Amino acid sequence: MNRITHIKRFFISIRNWILFSCSLRKEIFGGSSPELILKVMMNLVALETPYYKNVIYCGRSVEKSKELLQALITSYLETKSEVTLNQILEVLKEEFIRREEHGRKQF
Repeated sequence: MNRITHIKRFFISIRNWILFSCSLRKEIFGGSSPELILKVMMNLVALETPYYKNVIYCGRSVEKSKELLQALITSYLETKSEVTLNQILEVLKEEFIRREEHGRKQF
């Protein structure tokens, strides 16, 4: 990678950190609901999705995994179903953490 790509990724990382920090401050520290943690996780995954390897893992691309996680979190916020919460944890573990173990694009 060239120097411009490194600098660009550095500034994108700073922007993502600022956006994530703002959502943390606004949603977590500004409220008292544990469901807000799920919203913050959803925001973080959405910001970081472009930097995961775009390979098929567990039968889905990283974009499809992000959409699945967002749909599950939205469903959980509406229903408060324990089954849905377990599915959220499985998606995080299997499709994001394990994908991370298999390599993540670095700047």
